[in-house]
Parts: sequence; C-alpha cells; structure tokens
Amino acid sequence: MGGRRERGAGRGAPGGIVGEGTVTLAAHLALYGLPAWHFLTTRDREERLLLTAVVKRAQEIREHELKALASYIAAAMAGKRL
Repeated sequence: MGGRRERGAGRGAPGGIVGEGTVTLAAHLALYGLPAWHFLTTRDREERLLLTAVVKRAQEIREHELKALASYIAAAMAGKRL
C-alpha cells in the first residue's frame, strides 16, 4: 500500500508551481503594499479571492487617478488653469 497524500495535495500554490498570472497578481499586491507572499502560500480560497478583488479595485482606482492627472496636465498645457 502506498503512502497517503495530504488532503488537497497537488492543488494551489503551496509547494507547487504557480502560473504567470498568479505571479503577476502577487506583484500587483506587493506594489499596493498587500501581502503578496501570503497570497502565494495560502490555501484559503476565500482569502485569495478577497485579495484578488482588492487588488483589481486598487488597479481601477489608480487608472482613474492617472486619467484625471492626464486631463489636468493637458488642460494646463492648453493654457487653462484648473
């Protein structure tokens, strides 16, 4: 009889190889000061989903800020002062 595998073995990042998308998401987490390493090593699916949702929302907010800044700069260069 073979050895018994741990429950959930072979699933998720812990002890395994992670995909490029997971690494990219972890990098974004790190940029926003969120726990990237914990994201890569946790087995808690809900926690991973929550961190994913938080970083995606942070990206949306940052994109909105950059667009607003670009508009402000364009208006200033056109001679308008906001």
